[in-house]
Amino acid sequence: MTISSKPHEFSYVYDCGAGGSNDVPDTIKLAERRLGFTARTPKSRKGTVNVLVLSHYDLDHINGARHLVKKRAVERIVLPYLGEDELVVVLSGLALGVSADTIRDLHQLANGAGEFLGRPATLVAAGERSDERTPRPDEGDFRLPDMTRSPDGSPSENMSVGVRVPTADILQLPQSIDDNTEIVAGVPGRSPLWRLRFWNMGKGNLATVASSIKTRLKKIGFPVDALQARSRSKEIVDWLTPIKNRKAAICAYTRAIEALHPGWLREANGRKIANLISIGMYSGPDFPVERSRVHWRHSSLNSHCWSDPFSWDLSKELVPGWIGTGDAPLGQDVVWRDFKQHFSLEMKCYSTFLIPHHGAAPSNGPASYNPGLNWKRGLASVVSYGTRNSYGHPSYAVLARVLDHGGRVIEVNENRETSFHEVMRIRAAVSSISQPPF
Repeated sequence: MTISSKPHEFSYVYDCGAGGSNDVPDTIKLAERRLGFTARTPKSRKGTVNVLVLSHYDLDHINGARHLVKKRAVERIVLPYLGEDELVVVLSGLALGVSADTIRDLHQLANGAGEFLGRPATLVAAGERSDERTPRPDEGDFRLPDMTRSPDGSPSENMSVGVRVPTADILQLPQSIDDNTEIVAGVPGRSPLWRLRFWNMGKGNLATVASSIKTRLKKIGFPVDALQARSRSKEIVDWLTPIKNRKAAICAYTRAIEALHPGWLREANGRKIANLISIGMYSGPDFPVERSRVHWRHSSLNSHCWSDPFSWDLSKELVPGWIGTGDAPLGQDVVWRDFKQHFSLEMKCYSTFLIPHHGAAPSNGPASYNPGLNWKRGLASVVSYGTRNSYGHPSYAVLARVLDHGGRVIEVNENRETSFHEVMRIRAAVSSISQPPF
């Protein structure tokens, strides 16, 4: 997505992967070339991505990130919190497909390196939950400092990007935040225009599962002690180099989960829990939306839709927000309640959302999709999948439910003639607003 208030722009990508191996699929290379991001400094020829959000560590969500970082000027990567427990689950669960470089990068990230794929990284942890969110009070006339200078000191057409803290100051993005902290962007010297609010599912019973996996890995010789030592990445990489060890790690992972079989794993198809280490995201304006001030455009909205081609008259109703769901099991009641409560002020402030888990449905029903996502009829309901995937994504049952609730299904796959890229163009008058809506 690109938010533009000329000449300044803010762009982000949510997830970057395809297929189930560490190889960069041709579909990712093609999708990268379709991205309409612009270079924003005089000396750069690369289009800028201010924030790359990776919702979780499954390879089909991250295996294109290294390619994107190489081809585009990616300024920061935002990922779910990764500590020792999360790391052992990810490495053992993805052992057959993950590359040595990615193993090293994940290990360094979990041990405080502050970067991923050579780019600055911010980890999002689950924050405190309250019974009810209240609108943010008017914080007065606070302005974004100029944080747009390029490394060589030359001027930039980037928006300033930072985090908002309770004192109403805007700070540079740190290495870690909780999901109650928002990232904001806007024209330097003026009030924020856009905000990103994240949601982390939290650990649940992950510590118990991770402990069981570590016990089994230790028995087969995996260097468990190296998980917490930043200087010992090579030991882990070397141990996972032989294919027999990778298979043994997968076996330890699977048997640990089968032995415990905690109830909250049901929505992850029993044995696959890496996608529970996940973040969702709301993206929307940080000012009172007025139709005369925002021009909203999809690069492709009329092709590859399940329902009939349609024309959206934005002059009648405009809610320029977006919800990303990753692979979160939002069909599970306890997960949906937490998601809905965390985004209680945003749940009716979007017109586009990502159908969870590529439209997947376990045998017991569409447990990833929740019809509450279609809070009104006509929402752009985006489903991303590979046409040759072996899982049957997207499920007809899920797409039928989306259509039943008035959703406009937009397919994103390797057969699309164009990419799906939303652009918000904000008139200059908005940049003088100092009163945020929440």
